[in-house]
Amino acid sequence: MTDPAQPQPAPAATTTGTQLSSMASSLGIDDPRVEITADYLLRRYRQKPDRWVKFYNNSDNHNALIDFFNNQEREVVIFVCTPAAIDMSFSWPDDPHNIFSYFVKLDRNKQITKENFRDEMLYGDFLPNEMDQFSMFLNRIVERIINNERNNVKWPTVVTEDIRKHTQLLKTVVDITSCRTKGQTLLRIHNDLENFEYPDPKNPKLNRKTLHLIESMVVLWCNEIQNVLKVRNAEPLLEGKNPAPQVEIKFWQLRAKDFEQIYQQMIDPTVKMMVKCLKDGNSIYYKSYKDLYSSVVGALVEANDNLVYLTTVSNALAKVEETDFDACAPLLGPLMHTIGLVWVHSRYYNTAERITVLLQMLCNFVIELVDNYISPEEMFKGDMAETIPLVKTAEQVMSSFRMAFDDTRKRLPSMFPPGVTPRPWFFQPDIVFSRFTKVHERLKIAYYLMDTNVNFMKLEKVEFGGIRGNSLGDDVIVIFQEFDEAFKLFTESKYNPLDASDPTFLENFETFNLIMEDFDRRLATIVCKGYYDCSGLEMIFKLIEMMGPLLERQLILKDFDDKYPQVVKMMDEALDICFELYEEQMAIKKETGSMVVHKNMPPMAGAMIWAREIYNRVAIYMESFSRLEHQIKNMDEFKHIFVRLEDLKHLLDQNDKFYFNSWLSTVDEICSFNMSQPLLTRDSGTRLLAVNFDAKLVAVLKEMKYLKLRNKELIPVIPEGVYEKRDMLFKYYANLMLIMQLYNKLITESLPVEKPLISPHLMKIDNELEEALTTLSWEMQDIWEYIANTLQQIQDLTSKVQRTKDNVERLKTVMATWSQSPLFERKEKLDNLLGLTDRHETVKKRYNEITAAGVEVLDLMEVGLCWL
Repeated sequence: MTDPAQPQPAPAATTTGTQLSSMASSLGIDDPRVEITADYLLRRYRQKPDRWVKFYNNSDNHNALIDFFNNQEREVVIFVCTPAAIDMSFSWPDDPHNIFSYFVKLDRNKQITKENFRDEMLYGDFLPNEMDQFSMFLNRIVERIINNERNNVKWPTVVTEDIRKHTQLLKTVVDITSCRTKGQTLLRIHNDLENFEYPDPKNPKLNRKTLHLIESMVVLWCNEIQNVLKVRNAEPLLEGKNPAPQVEIKFWQLRAKDFEQIYQQMIDPTVKMMVKCLKDGNSIYYKSYKDLYSSVVGALVEANDNLVYLTTVSNALAKVEETDFDACAPLLGPLMHTIGLVWVHSRYYNTAERITVLLQMLCNFVIELVDNYISPEEMFKGDMAETIPLVKTAEQVMSSFRMAFDDTRKRLPSMFPPGVTPRPWFFQPDIVFSRFTKVHERLKIAYYLMDTNVNFMKLEKVEFGGIRGNSLGDDVIVIFQEFDEAFKLFTESKYNPLDASDPTFLENFETFNLIMEDFDRRLATIVCKGYYDCSGLEMIFKLIEMMGPLLERQLILKDFDDKYPQVVKMMDEALDICFELYEEQMAIKKETGSMVVHKNMPPMAGAMIWAREIYNRVAIYMESFSRLEHQIKNMDEFKHIFVRLEDLKHLLDQNDKFYFNSWLSTVDEICSFNMSQPLLTRDSGTRLLAVNFDAKLVAVLKEMKYLKLRNKELIPVIPEGVYEKRDMLFKYYANLMLIMQLYNKLITESLPVEKPLISPHLMKIDNELEEALTTLSWEMQDIWEYIANTLQQIQDLTSKVQRTKDNVERLKTVMATWSQSPLFERKEKLDNLLGLTDRHETVKKRYNEITAAGVEVLDLMEVGLCWL
């Protein structure tokens, strides 16, 4: 089998007519060029033959491979084999991550034919790691060439030994470097000592040359291991990088693995025999080796111990990473508590240097979470109203992390077991939070800028009232447009605002602040003008609410601040008016026994609504005022308004209570009496009907509706029951009103000649109505069927009477046509004779018209008789 580690020609020719013995022979390939390619790949990567079948049956792959053999422009073909498939390419990989195989032409100007493929094509493998590739090249090519005596038969012995020595040294350096790139340390053993035995039965005396070789190796080992021991976990931070805690955990994982490998090499039997040789030879390097061995064991124990504690930190970090960012703040406390426990219980990680490194990496971890959550490069480019909650959440998470550190640091002495001297964190927090604080401050600035943007964007829709409203509105629009242009410093930026190493963001912020000072002064002038243009409290508070947080900006507040005491004074005057109105109402109530309320409002509900309106004249402004963050709220004048408002509320509540108690004293009787009354009443003189639903009962329903909306007072059972039937009562009332209207219309609008005709029908309806006049009441259930039937009877009679009247009018209209024109007429002048020339046709035509009208008259009379 050929060595896959180096380029090599195709196999030697076989006997003519005999197929190559290969893994590909069973595939039935008739092209030896393809067969040798398939055989090498299947053997090298231990692939199943069906992988090649699947690859080669693809027409594109088949044609491409044949094109490589036949096309002089194709110099090399590359194969990448994975368990899933075989891929082919004509170019070398730019960044290979896996081993790949190549087939290359020795002479690119020649074709690879079935006859010359053994002489004109080389193949081999490339490893993705260049050091591994170079090491393989030295071990399997260079060393074999040098050790082959046929290659150096003409060389002097000194040259041969020197080349071998330098080759061995190069191999050692390459092997050590290759292991270093993988995080491993190789204790290289000289080739002459690979089969070392001590004591050697054949040569019991100690060989000084061998001892010297061992001492040389110990010196080399000491240098290698000392370099590993000097490696510090803080190196990424010292190099200016921003590693996360996973880097620290991985450092100790690799360190533990590396020292475990070093330890295993040092306890190898061959190495032990070498150490015994040093001891027996009284070598000065024996003590150095013992110290080195102790250092390796100590470093291994230290790394494993640190790894145990850092694993708990890794678990806490994983929980934070698996949690949504906006919900991870509660997990930062337990994470920092875990760090505190590591400090308390670890034997090797409880030094200020190591814990500060871990804390700095934790800061980087939180910063990375923030970056991933808000995408700082894009946060000024989207909708600020949507982005600002994200920035606020990020700022809160960073604040929570710092508070978790301060809390853990404060509680740290209490975390030590009894009898153990507490060791607080004496290091300065600035050492840990230097970058974190800078990023946190930048995040606060970003939030301020976004909040400013959101508030200033509202200026586009600001509308001022008053005489100068249009002029002030135009000035505000100008400020809005200039602000939008100035804010492009951030919306069109391409830097990361949270990058603590880039001063551009802070420089732009300083520039923006200078521009904002001018905007604030101009806006303060506009707001003050708008204030003086307001006609009362309502407009003033609309102005305050319209400007919102902008009034809290320092320069604007400086000019507008003296307006708040004036507003307080105006509110005090409004309260004076409220008390005066109250006194006037009480005087009217005392004189007339009732208050002046809105039209169509019942007494109690009207009084309560009036009281609420009086109270809200000032209360709504107090509510708006209470939302303001201003020192005016701490002044005695403002507090006095609250006291007076409470006094007014107390008086109005007392009045409401009076009316409610008065209503309670009569409502049960009103409901019980009126609900038990008949549905209808009849006037004995005119016989006209009336719906017997008392106005007092209507008032009760109105009062109940308002009390339900207030939801304050406890309502008695009887009016509650009436209110629950309000929909049914309204249905009854509406239909009874219709019955009353239709019946009364029949009584009042029927002619004397009509009354005898409809009298039998009216008597029948009167019999039906007798029950509603005497027996049925509003409190009864299931009376809808009665009302519906009665209404139907009255509607039928009304409809018949109306249609009969319509028929009579039609009769009058038809007969009126007979006298519209005379039978015979004079033509043109009055002194002419009657026109009798066509008298027969005229008489006949008129006769036919009267005959047809007579038929219609008879039909209408018969219909009328049938109806009545």
